Amino acid sequence: MYSRHSSQRTPRRSLSLAIALGLGLVATAALAQSTVGAVYGTADAGAEVTATNTGNGLSRSTTVGSDGRFNISSLPPGDYKITSTKGGQNATRNIQIVAGQGFNLNLAAPATASAAEDLTTVSVTANALPPIDITSSQTNTVMTAEQIKQLPLARNQTAVALLAPGATRGDSAFGNLASFSGASVAENSYYVNGFNVTNFFQSLTYSQVPFEAIDQEEIQDGGYGAEYGNSTGGVISVNTKRGTNEWKGGVDYTWNPYQFQASQPNVYLQNGALLQNDRHNSNYVIGNNGTGNATDFGQRWNAWLGGPLIKDKLFMFALVGGTRTADEHYGDTTGGGNFDKTTIKDPRYLVKLDWNINESNILEYTGFSDSSTEQQSVYGYSYDDNGQPHRGDYLGQVYDKTGGMNNILKYTSYITDDFTVSAQYGKSTNKRIERATTADGTVEQYDGNIFDAVNSPGCPIIIDARTPVSNGAAGYPHCSFTSGTLSTPNGEDKRNAGRIDFEYHIGDHELKAGWARDHFTTDTGTAYEGGATYTYQSIPASILGHDPGLDPSDSVVRQAVFATGAKVGITQKSYYLQDNWHITDNFVARIGVRNDGFNNTNSLGQTYVSQVHSWQPRLGFSWDVHGDSTLKVYGSAGDYSLPLDGNVALRGAAASLYQIRYFSYTGVDPVTGAPLGLGPVSDAYAAQFPSRTGTVYANGEAGVVPNPGAVATKDLKPFKQREFILGAQQQVADWTLGAKAIYRKVLTGIDDSCDFRPIAAAANAQYGLNLDTTSLTPGAANVPGCYIFNPGSSVTLRTPVDATGTVYDIHLPGTAVGEPSYKRSYMAMQLTAERNFDNTWYMKASYVWSHTRGNSEGGVDSSNGQADTGTTELFDYPEIMAGTNGYLPNDRKHTFKLYGAWQITPEWLVGANGVLQTGRPENCYGLNPIDGQVNGGYGGGAYLYCSGMIVKRGSVGRTPTYWNIDLNASYKPEWAKGVTISANVFNIFNKQHTTTINEVGEDNNGNSLAGSTYKIPTSFQQPRYVQLSAEYDFSL
Repeated sequence: MYSRHSSQRTPRRSLSLAIALGLGLVATAALAQSTVGAVYGTADAGAEVTATNTGNGLSRSTTVGSDGRFNISSLPPGDYKITSTKGGQNATRNIQIVAGQGFNLNLAAPATASAAEDLTTVSVTANALPPIDITSSQTNTVMTAEQIKQLPLARNQTAVALLAPGATRGDSAFGNLASFSGASVAENSYYVNGFNVTNFFQSLTYSQVPFEAIDQEEIQDGGYGAEYGNSTGGVISVNTKRGTNEWKGGVDYTWNPYQFQASQPNVYLQNGALLQNDRHNSNYVIGNNGTGNATDFGQRWNAWLGGPLIKDKLFMFALVGGTRTADEHYGDTTGGGNFDKTTIKDPRYLVKLDWNINESNILEYTGFSDSSTEQQSVYGYSYDDNGQPHRGDYLGQVYDKTGGMNNILKYTSYITDDFTVSAQYGKSTNKRIERATTADGTVEQYDGNIFDAVNSPGCPIIIDARTPVSNGAAGYPHCSFTSGTLSTPNGEDKRNAGRIDFEYHIGDHELKAGWARDHFTTDTGTAYEGGATYTYQSIPASILGHDPGLDPSDSVVRQAVFATGAKVGITQKSYYLQDNWHITDNFVARIGVRNDGFNNTNSLGQTYVSQVHSWQPRLGFSWDVHGDSTLKVYGSAGDYSLPLDGNVALRGAAASLYQIRYFSYTGVDPVTGAPLGLGPVSDAYAAQFPSRTGTVYANGEAGVVPNPGAVATKDLKPFKQREFILGAQQQVADWTLGAKAIYRKVLTGIDDSCDFRPIAAAANAQYGLNLDTTSLTPGAANVPGCYIFNPGSSVTLRTPVDATGTVYDIHLPGTAVGEPSYKRSYMAMQLTAERNFDNTWYMKASYVWSHTRGNSEGGVDSSNGQADTGTTELFDYPEIMAGTNGYLPNDRKHTFKLYGAWQITPEWLVGANGVLQTGRPENCYGLNPIDGQVNGGYGGGAYLYCSGMIVKRGSVGRTPTYWNIDLNASYKPEWAKGVTISANVFNIFNKQHTTTINEVGEDNNGNSLAGSTYKIPTSFQQPRYVQLSAEYDFSL
């Protein structure tokens, strides 16, 4: 990357159906962005089969073919009455359609009268709810709202997604996100009612509906069809609740009492000295790479109402709610932080309207707001001689506002029984508002002017990395109190997207096609608080002649000025074609292809990346081996690609400033910690570190909009991954057993190079110039310092190379660039066992063996918490790639998951959710001596090099195996109709395993940190806490 800167009680029978469906006991097919489902199966040839939605009266019919088979697709989720009529005889079943799922029914006339009686009776048994969907070439996880309530799950979408066998919790530096099947957390797609709500700025956030408004959540961790794009990880698809012909409503209140939470362990240096006292934090968990978050919210309330505005025609569902979160935490003993008191308020609402214009046309509207405001009061602090932290003076307050309004319209027309058309259009907005106010009332705010950023009011960032401080000595003071940077006060992300989909049944073919256009813009910028960051570093003992101490003469200071600000855009156009071909009664082939095109524009509206045709075949099959839905063999193969995220343009394609200088100093300001008496570094220091002399514009970021042809290589290929899946499902009595093998490999990766040396060499050879070929950074400030490319491939740029500004055509073969090919592969075997609900209990267990290897995690970098999606530190120059091919951060060799529920009585239900998982690979980052030969090298902590040798990625060890058990109980008293009282206990045994460590093994001078900070914990398992809730549901 660019150089781092840092409901009314449900009857037991209905509950049985909801639980079984919510478990995903019926394997799912990806149906039209998972907003609709289907019912198919067998009936008497020539019979008329009708599916009637019992909630809103909508019905659709089809005639059974001569082969005795029928299929009614594109059914909105809900409860349905399925009727087969022929010769005056009726066969009826009541079922629940789940989005993305095909429901298999046998409605053929029975041989005896007694059997005919059974056909007209609702029977919640394995036979009435077939666990295997033999038309699908996938197996996914689908959770209904009722199911989510029955399990001990935190009330957020990621907690539900982590139930999927191939899901792993992502690094805490990126927030609460999941990694699927070896991919990074930045490779997922998120949908609400079929609308893609992923934020393409970094692909690390997404628009979220109120959690209690979710009707179903589907998790696809691979094998999805051609209708899905923009994901090489997983797809999380949410469908919201909707109104029916009965007025229903409810209220709930959830409380996570902070006083019942356990504390996290203290953190100690390897020499035994206290680094961080976590015992006095409240509702706070520390995170990797200096991050941290609230354990969970404090209080949440919701009220909802749904029903018919016009019976059988117009329906509404509305929910309004609010969440309040508060946390407190101290910084560490070095003074590298503050005492922060944070309050987060999330006022949320959702409105869902459904208009059945007639039996053939439906119009839907979804509107929701996910705005969030955070106010953080910041104080100084100190530690006493007993290691106890104490709050100090008030420093200021930081205000942030994010989120916004989302509006989605969808129109569906059933033109004939065999031809369906749907069209969707939506808009979403995400605000980026930030400001800070100091204790004396000074407003710290960055106005977006990069050239005036250095004069921003407030306190600069102070980083004290001197060796004695790393060993436990007190560091320099500071008065900065933000996260380190401030964003522009009126930033905003906007998305406008539309799509149209067609579905046509002809003979044995189910044809699908679609076209979509998605336009995303982001208008934002960031700058360092107080205008600069000052990093204090010890001078090596080899220069001083003694071990460095705390005197200013034993250290130097690095000044960095950083600022960005621009409006950039991404436009995507895509289309797909897919055929589900029923080759025989028992064998279905899925043959599809998808084409994506991406266009990225800079701050001047100029295109800097145009990827016109990314062809992605999507193939699959499903074989009903015995013809009775008891054994299915399935598989899929396909390519999947990603767009280039918008944040790339802020530094790579727009004007940005990153100025670095090193100084000697004589002292520091006693309040701000800023250096005093700045002067040049000593001659001896300059001789050993020549790249630390003069003014450097890192990556060529000197405040000039680069030539679009210099930003990315010509004909840049999209990030693309190939995937193969082969699996089987077997029904044995009440159990469904499954096995699935997965292989994924990145075909082409995308990252940036910040190495000017090969460009200078090529320009000298081709144009007779005399450019410096020893520096990573261009000598002229107007020359871009980084470019986007496909690692391992050739590079073609049109770029200036010197101060004249003359634009040259530069072609570099892959060997001249010197970078290795982008590598990431994932292999896994999943084993699952699901025990179908028998009105008493159910269970789902899974085991996954897997390994993820390569030289890049994908998009982001968990090792240093780098969230610059698509432009990580990797591949910046060849020397930094030594040892990088190995086990990646999301690699977990063994994962066991187990969850289920037991209906003890009609009033009492208990649930459990457990996981056991082996640890994350560990690394050692240090100072490779070759850095001294790289003019502009990144210094200590950037190389996989420690103790005089290259340390292969993931070879140092692994964090401890961790296990976690959550339990819950819910009580629905018969004497209080509609009331549910629940309690969850998360991490009931309060296990506190280390989940990440400090992987920096050497300081900036190459000195070992094994006796101080190396391999100390940076995050732990979430501590035990209790969640209590009460809900009242009613009908009018």
